[in-house]
Amino acid sequence: MDHSRLSHRPGGLTIITRIYQPPAPLGLLHCRTAVPMLLLLSVLAVCLMQRLILMVVFYDRLLPPADSQIFWAFLIGMRFDVVVAGMCVAPLLPVVSLAPPRLVASRMFQFAVAGYVGLVLALTGFLLIADALFYQEFSERLNDKVVHYLPTAGNEYILDVIWQRYPVVAVLVGMLALGIAGGWLTWRVGFNKRFFAGPVWHAIVWPTLLAAFVVLGIRGTLSSHAINTGPAYFSQSMSLNQLALNGIFTLRQAVIGNWFKRVEPGRMYPTVPTGDVDRAVRELVFTEHDQPVANAFNPLHRVTHSGRARRDLNVVLVVLESLHWANIGHLGGREDLTPNLDALAADGVYAEHAYAVGGRTQRGFAGIFSSFPDLPRASVTTREAVAGRFLTLPGILKARGYHTLFLYGGPAHRDHRQTYLGSNGVDRFVTDDDLPVRTFRTKLGWNDRDLFDSTVQVLGELPDDRPFFASLLTLTFHAPYTFPGSDRLPEDLSVEQRELAAVRFTDESIGRFMDAARREPWFDRTVFVFVADHAGGPLENPKGPGIYRIPMVIYGPGIDGLEPRRITGVRSQMDIAPTILGLLGGDYEHCFFGRDMLADSDVDHFAYVVTVSGELLFYSRAYRVTVTQTDGGG
Repeated sequence: MDHSRLSHRPGGLTIITRIYQPPAPLGLLHCRTAVPMLLLLSVLAVCLMQRLILMVVFYDRLLPPADSQIFWAFLIGMRFDVVVAGMCVAPLLPVVSLAPPRLVASRMFQFAVAGYVGLVLALTGFLLIADALFYQEFSERLNDKVVHYLPTAGNEYILDVIWQRYPVVAVLVGMLALGIAGGWLTWRVGFNKRFFAGPVWHAIVWPTLLAAFVVLGIRGTLSSHAINTGPAYFSQSMSLNQLALNGIFTLRQAVIGNWFKRVEPGRMYPTVPTGDVDRAVRELVFTEHDQPVANAFNPLHRVTHSGRARRDLNVVLVVLESLHWANIGHLGGREDLTPNLDALAADGVYAEHAYAVGGRTQRGFAGIFSSFPDLPRASVTTREAVAGRFLTLPGILKARGYHTLFLYGGPAHRDHRQTYLGSNGVDRFVTDDDLPVRTFRTKLGWNDRDLFDSTVQVLGELPDDRPFFASLLTLTFHAPYTFPGSDRLPEDLSVEQRELAAVRFTDESIGRFMDAARREPWFDRTVFVFVADHAGGPLENPKGPGIYRIPMVIYGPGIDGLEPRRITGVRSQMDIAPTILGLLGGDYEHCFFGRDMLADSDVDHFAYVVTVSGELLFYSRAYRVTVTQTDGGG
């Protein structure tokens, strides 16, 4: 619209000046909606950009799918992006919509709004970068792993690993710059004076419509339940399904589920009468060698007759950090990574289809040491209630007169191991700087070669008046995957190749350990057990139930019952303790969920897994698995 203005100058000259005024802006650019709309579109744009980058960089992980599937991944991903964008706008929209006009026009109010926008953009950018790095490592969006690892006592090393592996300072500086730039642009553009023009109804209708869109966007659906991760699982490619998700959305789900909505398992899963459960579990775990013990509180309480005379053999139980079946040659994985472990399997007993109890070391310990399937949410091994009152393999062997030890290159208290093991049968901890051999320390602790060399020395110094049970936990095959000589690896090696180099180092350390052990006087009366705590590393892709398949090897040349053989059928970490006790002979009283896998090596047992995301997996045959999910589709 043009307006005319008259002005007079001395001498009677009249000047007519035509002044241009811009038309009223589009309704959504009214001052009440301009800033929320700009923030909404900005968050959607950066989320879309991140997904595009992930698709290009990690396309080889997508199996590769048809173009239509990639299109659907982006289309579905928009639903989750809108949820995140709506969450960012929701606190701002009512403030801007309901503030009095004089307040909206004030510089202080505009600075505050601009500051909020800058903070949201910086935090969003930071989380999306963290999510991209997480996807690079696990082919997953930010999830329960973040919640479970960071707050746990003893996991402070993770911050050191992050600092070492990633450009933390550059990311923080970049996000600070993004926040400042976003705030400045909001202040300069979002409160342009022409946005105050227009009819009054613009200030009412457009904010109302935008608010309705934001509310619907946050819910992500018109159904009675808000959206969850279900719609993302539309493809056979788990990496593609994860691409469809939004890392900020999945992190929010993990935080809410673990910190604000803790519920008892009975409210999470379908339940059946207690008596039916007791009978079903007894059918799964009891054998003809078991004699039930009357116990109203524990239906699994029983005495097992091993059928073999008691013999107090030494036991060395090695828990291998993160080794996945695809790393192991004798399980059909890569043949060049673990020649030493493969040789032990060839000369001993190995389970072809063994599964971990869960996706973390603490869950693996529940299965290995207590023959327990673990509980949803927090692992039983981390709960204070287990202190001094939980059955373990070292507890049974301690009662038989064994020396019981735990050796580890990191601190004993990590993941509550000192509480769980120390109060339930382990007498001596040789950990961290107590290791007698210390040559190279990673962010987690002393490397595997130091651990095994220390073990030979410590066991050689034990009194020979009674047998020993020594449990070890390796750590080299864990981020940051550093070990002696890793700094001399070619700089152009991929992350995956560096991780596989760590597998080779662990295997070489096993070979060195066994060579040294064969020269020790205790070797001929020792049972060696090698089992992974859980699966990990780059070869866990593609995702699926098979990810929990792990190596399980028992070696003892010349020991009756350990003649070389392959055990078919499903086995679990829960079978380790009863199998060891079966080898040692005699009777033992217990309430284990596992069974002696040497007693019926050709019969399928079962495996039970608690996944990181809360799913329950039940394996009844090598290629049959039942999955129970905590959430439905959205």
